[in-house]
Amino acid sequence: MAYDYIYNLPDEDFVYIVDDDHLHYPDALKKMMVTWEYLDNLVNFITPRDQYRKKLWAEGVSYEDTDLKVEKFNERTDEDIGIFPQCFVQMFPYDKNLTLDFYVGSCVVVPTPTGYYRTTWYTHETFMLKAKVFKKHKETFDRLQLTGTPAAGWEGDTISKLWENHVRMFMPLNPSVMHMSVSRDLPFTWQPQDLMALWDENQTSYSIPENSIVKLDPTEIIL
Repeated sequence: MAYDYIYNLPDEDFVYIVDDDHLHYPDALKKMMVTWEYLDNLVNFITPRDQYRKKLWAEGVSYEDTDLKVEKFNERTDEDIGIFPQCFVQMFPYDKNLTLDFYVGSCVVVPTPTGYYRTTWYTHETFMLKAKVFKKHKETFDRLQLTGTPAAGWEGDTISKLWENHVRMFMPLNPSVMHMSVSRDLPFTWQPQDLMALWDENQTSYSIPENSIVKLDPTEIIL
């Protein structure tokens, strides 16, 4: 039902799909929006503008004339941008990562106004995209809803193919979101007490110890 709703949204609407085991800092969504706008401009305007500058240099155009021409540059590409708000630590080589031969690969790291982000070929079913991307790749998102069946074993069979070939997907190195179901997903820049503080900030009557099946122990939150 949710995807049927998404397919009928205006193309330029933002859509945030999130699993139910993620907790967010209060400014998480605002940061995602600011970062998306920055990355969209970087990928679709700044990068082609810089390529145009290099082309002029290669053609022997002087630095002064190049600057004049670049000032008038107003072309944009149309690459789709996505944000995976979790820092999925299994994408990095480190001593306790047992998936070095699977998740770890090359990436591009870029600074943004909200911190450093890297490109990623893989995400969970938690990401932000424009509605037009869902419509453009409807077949893939329909298969994603069958995850766990022969038609779609996991995200690596479906949406990750989009991130590899059609959508520039980025994830933060210092996120404002935590995947709560797996303790090894604690971001490198966080300490166990940061996670406990986030849990307390999101506490409801259902998450207090006497009502919750989740019993967080800071001593068990290790990478």
